[in-house]
Amino acid sequence: MNKKDVLEDVSFGERVAEDERKRLVDYFVRTREAQSVIDGLVDIVYGPKGAGKSALYGHLVQDGAAFEQRGILVIPCEQPLGETVFRDLVNQLPQPSEQDLRYLWPLYFAQLIAHEFRKHSYSDSDARYVTRNLEDAKLLPREFSLRGLLRTAFTYVKYVVTPESVEGGIEVDPYTGLPRGATVKITFEDSEAERSTPQVSVRSLLARAERALAAHRSTAWLLLDRLDVSFLDDPALEEVALRALFRVYLDLKQHDHIRLKIFLRSDIWERITRTKGFPEGSHITRQITIKWQRSYLVNLLCRRLVTSDRVCRLYQTTRSQVQASITKQEQLLTQIIEHPPGLPADADIVDWLLLGIRDGTKQAAPRELIHLMNEARMNQLALWNLEEGTDDSSHLISHRALLEAHREVSRTRLEQTLYTEYRHVKSLVTPLHGENPQQSLPSLQRLWDKPIEETQDSATLLCDLGFFEPIGKPASPSYQVPILYRSALEMPTTGSWSA
Repeated sequence: MNKKDVLEDVSFGERVAEDERKRLVDYFVRTREAQSVIDGLVDIVYGPKGAGKSALYGHLVQDGAAFEQRGILVIPCEQPLGETVFRDLVNQLPQPSEQDLRYLWPLYFAQLIAHEFRKHSYSDSDARYVTRNLEDAKLLPREFSLRGLLRTAFTYVKYVVTPESVEGGIEVDPYTGLPRGATVKITFEDSEAERSTPQVSVRSLLARAERALAAHRSTAWLLLDRLDVSFLDDPALEEVALRALFRVYLDLKQHDHIRLKIFLRSDIWERITRTKGFPEGSHITRQITIKWQRSYLVNLLCRRLVTSDRVCRLYQTTRSQVQASITKQEQLLTQIIEHPPGLPADADIVDWLLLGIRDGTKQAAPRELIHLMNEARMNQLALWNLEEGTDDSSHLISHRALLEAHREVSRTRLEQTLYTEYRHVKSLVTPLHGENPQQSLPSLQRLWDKPIEETQDSATLLCDLGFFEPIGKPASPSYQVPILYRSALEMPTTGSWSA
């Protein structure tokens, strides 16, 4: 079989999970962390960019019918593609305070649950109480959209808390003092005082929603993802919004049938809590950080490879055989990827592959692995097209194609992740261009022209972000730039990853 035809039939998928939603059923890897979320044991999922949080979120949404058979209503709070619904809070609406957001989150969740009650025709008294009161408050329109729901909720919060800031966003009936057409006012504090108009608190809505879900033997999972891009242009609002969200998460822990599932970049939460702390954080116990073990990354690649029948025929195997054995998966990769010249014959090809995409925390992310293999595939096809033919070996991807691919992965990681997500570190990284990948504190002090204490703090920051790997003794620390970043910075690299 012509290897070029085989490689043309191969797809390693998309780097970003949102772009391959239709293939997630075939590609999804049930890591230990993923299984704990699927089993309902975890609510908060942390992980670095590209670690697979959105893939897990997408799997929960896509497999909603299976979860519903378990009595779980999977409710996305965010759009999987395009601009996030929370961008309205940044771009179009009056700047919210932390108090606004402490009110907004539970109201938005109550709206989403009520919409789910309508969709599933829950007609018991508790479900009717929730939907009827939100309808009477003009907070549950028949035309459903996440953006419209959130905008309605936020405008309402502003009306209740600081009505002078609404600026015509809600037309108020002069006789009732309520929004035009509303017959019930939703409040955010419980009170025993007599009122001239009917009032219902968000707390009571969620309590009755809990009872309705329990009666139907159901649990609502409210999924929040893409929070890293929701407040990208406003770090102050991001901090306020996430602190409010986690406080609401703790408030909702009293309910057994309403669960928030929050997917968040670990570095964002660390940054937010580093300065002011979060005393309530000790009560957040149902959490996990995604870390990809070697076997999971091998499985991820092989799942993609064996979707090609031509690959299976060329290597005389079947999809079920490969997926049933990690040994067979590693053997397949060894056959497909050329052993690098200069690498000892008994060295493991998978270890070598992962070494090139690990950051300074020694973690390899699926995003970089998929990017590397996609670039290598295109490079290999281009080489065969230029040379008009393939060699007689069994491998599909040559060392040359991988080295060229790694340059692009390195550049993308530096420019589109590190510089984009952490703009403030660019001034620390650019002086290292062309320098030795190993640096001591004195050498960094000279490059950065900073006092030694500031140099130490900056080096620690780069370690936290995975740009540096600390080496040597704590008393005289040194730092190493991982292979992942060296090509983009034109740093010298020895061994089988060197050009």
